[in-house]
Amino acid sequence: MKVAALADVLARYADALDASCATATAARLRAFVGALTPSASNSVSDFANLCSVLPFSNAGDQPILRELVPTIEGLGKLLEGVGKPGLLTDLELVLAVAREQGDIPIDGFASVIRQHVVSASRRQPKRGAAPVNQQLVNDYLERLEAALGNDAAFRALFRDLEADRRVTKIEAVELATRFLGPTPPSTSRPKALQRVLQRHQKIVDFKRASESIRNGRSAA
Repeated sequence: MKVAALADVLARYADALDASCATATAARLRAFVGALTPSASNSVSDFANLCSVLPFSNAGDQPILRELVPTIEGLGKLLEGVGKPGLLTDLELVLAVAREQGDIPIDGFASVIRQHVVSASRRQPKRGAAPVNQQLVNDYLERLEAALGNDAAFRALFRDLEADRRVTKIEAVELATRFLGPTPPSTSRPKALQRVLQRHQKIVDFKRASESIRNGRSAA
């Protein structure tokens, strides 16, 4: 299986976790998906082999890879018996990575992967093309995660994001990829930003549905 396919499965699982209000777990899983995305065209086994040789640093106190182990194990149990042994095998490979590099912060792990892929590609940027403003993306990502589920705060921040001219199409795509899951580079700025809003809206809808059910039971 290609890394892109596995990243899509993990991103969908993160959506399900969000819908269950397990937002912290979903955020950790999406950060790991961000590490997979640069290697999208490679096989999962090649990605696992790469992770065994890259120099990672365990500096920092952010969520670490070991915290992903129960989450990925839980997904594996859900998928047992669905007739996709290849997917389960690839999940075991990324589990092995999470265990081997357990003390490495997830964000730092993703950063090393991205830097390696960029360095290895040695491609010259197109004339006039600008690199992604990672500092800007990181700032918005942190603020969006903090506001997630708070409708008033999130929508106010989202309006600022839409109006921010520094956020071009490439920043919007990068933000959508890291906040929700793999987003094609060809995605337009408006559609990429709508993907960012989509994750929040799912949580708000789930909360409203849960409150409606509770109110109905109280009335009964």
